[in-house]
Amino acid sequence: MKEQILHLDPHDDYPSARDKIGWVQTDRVLLVWPPQGFPRRFNRPLDLLLLQRHAASLGAKIALVTSDPVVCDHAEALGIPVFDSIDDSHLRPWRSRRIAPPARLPGKGLPAP
Repeated sequence: MKEQILHLDPHDDYPSARDKIGWVQTDRVLLVWPPQGFPRRFNRPLDLLLLQRHAASLGAKIALVTSDPVVCDHAEALGIPVFDSIDDSHLRPWRSRRIAPPARLPGKGLPAP
């Protein structure tokens, strides 16, 4: 699988990150957070959800390289893989740390046995 690494700048916000993803022509996009993080307005779960949906509409999956605990929590809730480094993203599979919800029986709303 091809992967493109996008280094986000401290001044980037949701629209600029979305624009950067729009230029990608690969099926995997690794977004690298700057060491000092982003202003809190970018750390909303909605921003990550919209980036994830935008990438999916382009046929790509996103993953993050960050140590920001707020971003990690939001990404985990959305099923976005988070890595400690770029090298780590090459060594480990791009899977979410989130546990999949139990399967439901049709019309029953109960977990499958």
